[in-house]
Amino acid sequence: MEELRKEIESLIDQANDLYSSGDLDGAMFLYKESEFAFREIGDRDGLCRSLGSQANILKDRSDFHGALALHKEAELIYRELGFRDKLALSLANQALILGFGQKQIKAALSHVNEAYLLAVDHGDVSLIKKIEDIRSMIETRKGK
Repeated sequence: MEELRKEIESLIDQANDLYSSGDLDGAMFLYKESEFAFREIGDRDGLCRSLGSQANILKDRSDFHGALALHKEAELIYRELGFRDKLALSLANQALILGFGQKQIKAALSHVNEAYLLAVDHGDVSLIKKIEDIRSMIETRKGK
C-alpha cells in the first residue's frame, strides 16, 4: 500500500510540474488519474487535494461551475474528516469563485466568513491572513 501511495504522490508531483509549465491538459489528465487512485485506496485527504488541483484548472479555464462542484465535494469530505484548516481553505477557494467568477457576493462573503472563523479556531496565522485578504477583495467587489 505504501508503494502505491508513493506512485500516486509521484503522479501529483508530475501534474504539479505540468500545471506550473502551463500544460493544463496534461496536468488535468494526471490529476484525474490520481483522483481515481486515491478513491481506489480510500485516501480521502489525497482525493481532496486532487479535486482541489482539478478545480484550479477548471477555474483557470473559466469553468466556474465545474470548479465549484469539485471544491464542494472536497468541502464535504473535509467536514466529515474534521480537517478544519483544509475546510477553511476549501471554503475560501469557493468564495473566490463565487465572488469573482459568478459574481455572487453574498454567497462569497458567507463562505469566506465561515472560513475565517475556522482559521481563527484552528489558530493558523498565515491562513487567517490569507482569508482576510480574500474577504477584503470580495468586499471591494460588493460596491461594483
